[in-house]
Amino acid sequence: MENIYTTLADLPPIPEAVHDHLPSVLSEQLGQYDLQEEKDVFIAGGLGVLSGCLVNVQGQYANGEYHHPHLYIFIVAPPGGGKGSLNDAARLARPIHRKLKQRSKAKQAEWKEKQKEDGDEFDGAAKPPLHHFIVPGNTSTSALIQVLDDNDGQALMIETEADTLSQTMEKEWGNFSDILRKAHPHEPISSGRIDEVREVENPRLSLVLSGTPDQLPRLADEVGNGLWSRLCPFGFIPTSGWKDVSPRYTDEDQTISLDAKKQPGEEVLELYEVLANRSKPLEIRLLEAQWEELNKIGRKAKDEVHQNLGFAGDGVAHRMGIHIFRIASILGVWSAWDQSEGLADEDHSQLVVDDGSFKAALTLGQLFARHNADLLNAMSGAGLGSEVDKLEKKWLEQLPAKFRTARAVSLAKDLQIAGRTAKRRLSQWTKEGVLEKLKRGHYKKAEDYQ
Repeated sequence: MENIYTTLADLPPIPEAVHDHLPSVLSEQLGQYDLQEEKDVFIAGGLGVLSGCLVNVQGQYANGEYHHPHLYIFIVAPPGGGKGSLNDAARLARPIHRKLKQRSKAKQAEWKEKQKEDGDEFDGAAKPPLHHFIVPGNTSTSALIQVLDDNDGQALMIETEADTLSQTMEKEWGNFSDILRKAHPHEPISSGRIDEVREVENPRLSLVLSGTPDQLPRLADEVGNGLWSRLCPFGFIPTSGWKDVSPRYTDEDQTISLDAKKQPGEEVLELYEVLANRSKPLEIRLLEAQWEELNKIGRKAKDEVHQNLGFAGDGVAHRMGIHIFRIASILGVWSAWDQSEGLADEDHSQLVVDDGSFKAALTLGQLFARHNADLLNAMSGAGLGSEVDKLEKKWLEQLPAKFRTARAVSLAKDLQIAGRTAKRRLSQWTKEGVLEKLKRGHYKKAEDYQ
């Protein structure tokens, strides 16, 4: 795991310049955290949570396809590394979850009462579903589709231990990797039984995960099928030293988090209700100059990650653009809300993202892509069984017992492994004893690999 930990230590934090353009429900809570990583986890996790709470928001991206703000956030850090602030981010969605459950329970109670009153004359209407806006990671495939179907395609999955999700996906009943892959671009998903078929035409699923580096192997196996590139990972090594753990009391002998003022989650619920009551989705738009800047950054990123990671890096670059657009949607909507702009039908049919929100989205989208590509690169040489590893093992098998660098690079390119990656891997394999360097540019495979 040395590669992973070294990479985590080198990954950049979230720049403070972004703080001024965050939703108020995030920026106003940053003061309660002393450590940089706690703030960053709260921001990254909070973006993932808020992405799931913005209903009836959409915008066109590439070929006229509509995208919703939903993100897949994955926090990666060693145990005890300050990931606890993710729980604070998760609380932002709890009022919505409670409200939807209360409403659905009330409808079920009405249904039961009507069934009892009508007796034999009951019209046989189906029992209203019980809504679960937040779903855990140990959910079965059929249960996840049912939740999405019952919630008109909308759900938020929060899991603070990535192992829970990856272990569930190893089970036959919980292998919903394909659902996560299809839900990211909002492609239709379905499940069928003999007596019932459930279909979700437009799934909008947000995913917020946290885990430790040793929990990466199972998710690394998903590189080849595209799940990994759909993630917005944020990784770090925690600050050394002791954190002040004493509570901060108010005059009423309560901690700050128990202050009687309106809680951030109630603010999220208020915006949710306004958007949910729209008769048509709020359409997000970027200015022409913003699209030009996004395309420029995307082209540059595509060239760079392909140089380093070949085909595996292409997905990271492509989805970076989608993530920038979705983050811009989140920040743009919240910027309007924080400035008391009305977001009901009569106020807006379209919303152009302000430049401050767009610039912050560019920064965050590129940051997540950097973390994704660097972790992918670290995993590809860490023996984690990823699709990248499989290609490199095939490449190693094709190499003759003795070879020159030019020959190795040529064979690597035939397998879509970038030349820069090939040279770096030759150096790493030499250090690991897989290869013996005879002289400059000349190698010999160890006996065990011949």
